[in-house]
Amino acid sequence: MAKRPRRNYTDKDKAQAAALLAEGKSYRAIEDETGIEFSTVGRWRREDPTFRHAVEATRAPLEDLCGIIVHKGSQEIVRRLSDEKTCSEMSDADLNRYVGTAADKLVALERIRTPLKAEVEIAVGTPDELIERRRRLLESLGATVIDIGGAKTG
Repeated sequence: MAKRPRRNYTDKDKAQAAALLAEGKSYRAIEDETGIEFSTVGRWRREDPTFRHAVEATRAPLEDLCGIIVHKGSQEIVRRLSDEKTCSEMSDADLNRYVGTAADKLVALERIRTPLKAEVEIAVGTPDELIERRRRLLESLGATVIDIGGAKTG
């Protein structure tokens, strides 16, 4: 099979691909949206420091915005869980959702801060270990952790 000729992409093409990658789009999605072959985007990311810098420079404000949203949401969760009346009116499912949401955000934040090799370490563990890890993370933020049986810890 004949190899297709390599297309010459402009700086504008690269900037568009970098912005889409920073938004979390896959290489295939970028190819579908821009016509830039997925392998080209992957090569740029591996081999072109300028492209990698553009991705990170574009991603940083998005991560900052997400951080603000997570922080505000976390404050609201803590406020609701700290109010005895509000807390006592919540169902176990509501409490579980709050705790799970907060823990998931902490894991996501840790993935942003930690090199990719640590992603495997975050997901490893028995269900009890993962629950305990979530509890410790929440307590480190000053949250009161309530188990499903209603006993308060932390």
